[in-house]
Amino acid sequence: MSEQYEAKAGEGVLAVAGSLTLTAGGGVLQLYGGTREHVGSVTVSAPRPSLTGGGRTSVTSSVINLPSHKEELVGRPAAEKLAVELDMPIVCVAGIHVDGATAEELHTLAKNAEDAVELLLDALAAAQLPERNDHTFE
Repeated sequence: MSEQYEAKAGEGVLAVAGSLTLTAGGGVLQLYGGTREHVGSVTVSAPRPSLTGGGRTSVTSSVINLPSHKEELVGRPAAEKLAVELDMPIVCVAGIHVDGATAEELHTLAKNAEDAVELLLDALAAAQLPERNDHTFE
């Protein structure tokens, strides 16, 4: 049985929508936004004990970017954060595009993606799903 959660951060063409499906064996995160939603990058992140020890949690990630796509910049941190906090493997599919976006607009899109992930974590906490992992990742 799976659980579905949705969140949106930002407004207009700079909004980013997040959708998270949780299963017993992991989660699938989708981050889409801008003027043309698409598949630009796929990240798979799996939590593991930190190589530095101390009981900390780290993460191993693999990324596939489509040619000329930079969504790894939002997808990878999102997948890694969820993998550590939820202590499960996470697959993130990200596709965010705004024609001729300025550096400031790109920064806003990245921040909105980050905020969407935080809103999803808040929704999970409100639903009283498995406890979030308090460990930070390296």
